[in-house]
Amino acid sequence: MNPPSTNFRAYLFRVALGLSMLTAAGGIAYQLKHTAPTLETTDADQRPPLRVQVMRPSPVTISRQWRGQGAAQAKDSADVPARVNTTVVTIPDNIEAGVVVELGQILAQLDPTDFEREAQVARTQLDEIDASIEQLDLEDARLQEGLAIEQQEADLLRVEYEHQRSLQERGQGTRQDVDRAHRARLDADRMVINTQQAIDAIRPRRAGLNAQHQAVATRLDIAEENVTRCTITSPIAGLVAELDIEAGESLTSGQRVARIVNPQVIEVPLQLPASARAQIAVGNDVILSSRSHRGCLWPAKVVRLSAVNASTRTFTVYADWDQTGITLDQFATGGASQGMPVGAFVSAVLTTSDSDQRWVIPARSIQEGRIRLLDKNNQITSRQVQIAFRHEGVLPQFNLPDTQWVVLEDPLEPDVQVVLSASLAILDGQRVEPIYPRQAPNNPAGASGDGAAGGGSAPNGSGGGVSP
Repeated sequence: MNPPSTNFRAYLFRVALGLSMLTAAGGIAYQLKHTAPTLETTDADQRPPLRVQVMRPSPVTISRQWRGQGAAQAKDSADVPARVNTTVVTIPDNIEAGVVVELGQILAQLDPTDFEREAQVARTQLDEIDASIEQLDLEDARLQEGLAIEQQEADLLRVEYEHQRSLQERGQGTRQDVDRAHRARLDADRMVINTQQAIDAIRPRRAGLNAQHQAVATRLDIAEENVTRCTITSPIAGLVAELDIEAGESLTSGQRVARIVNPQVIEVPLQLPASARAQIAVGNDVILSSRSHRGCLWPAKVVRLSAVNASTRTFTVYADWDQTGITLDQFATGGASQGMPVGAFVSAVLTTSDSDQRWVIPARSIQEGRIRLLDKNNQITSRQVQIAFRHEGVLPQFNLPDTQWVVLEDPLEPDVQVVLSASLAILDGQRVEPIYPRQAPNNPAGASGDGAAGGGSAPNGSGGGVSP
């Protein structure tokens, strides 16, 4: 009889090992099952109801709100250019980005040498032209005097000529005397004509000199103005936002030297839906906020509207925020923590002037278009609702800290009770214990929508002003 092969012995070993492991696993499962603790069950009707915070909504007079975004701009700002082609000589030590400058304060001094030379040359030319004009005046005066004398002489010779003709006609004079008197008269008339021609020639010469005088005077004014332009001053009071030049740098006319902004009056161009145009007017209230300044709300006013709709189906509304109570030094030194900085991206809530009676509920009480109501038996029912628009702000008549609300398209039934937290794990038909706002504990569970009470918290500065 042949002994069992090696492969057969290995097969028997694996089978035995598997059976032993299955037996051990069955023993462990049996032990766990019979040693497990027994859970006590309670009838659903005997369990205490879940405590849920509810409210009784009612119609309130409310205005439509629109939301938009924009970047804050300084109402008063200026790009200061160089107005001459020259080089920078000096920049005051106290002029740099971020410092406060006053109206007319010197920002930079440019080289005026070339313009001063042009002005000096123009003055010399003006002196020469003035001397020439004075010479013409003297010449004109002398010619006028000579013309008067020559005119008198011509008049006398004319009388003499007539006298000689009269003597000839009476037979008392000769033809030679008449001819001699006639020639003398013609010579005198010729001298008068020549002198008058010389006087007439002075007029265009004077006009030419006057034109030269005006042209040179204009060059002198430009040169003197360019000398003045070499001293660059601030056109407004504000902060130096940017300084673009250095000492020794060559400048061209029109090149920007510095940018000055005054952040005390802010203008924000807001982009709003084109459908809001018919409801928005100048003077509407706007609440501005920025993520970079959490807790700050800036109340502004609409000052003007764009007349054209953009291709993005929006139009621009301009809102102004006056923060002149904050000094320029505070902006420069960082003491204006509540001020709106230039360039900040802000969100806006614009409230229209028209108002209407609408049903309003907290935004946290609606989820996926459904709200939960409490019937007379304190059982939960849900309903689909349509949102007309959203409203931001405090509504004290409901005694809730919420600042985010939804305005319903259709009214609710009188005396209806709405569950404040839509995120609670409750089902339709489940019985709950209602908690009303005045009965809510100081720290109700689920104040943020996670617990039973379903309360809420108001953001900082929700009162519509600048919060500290």
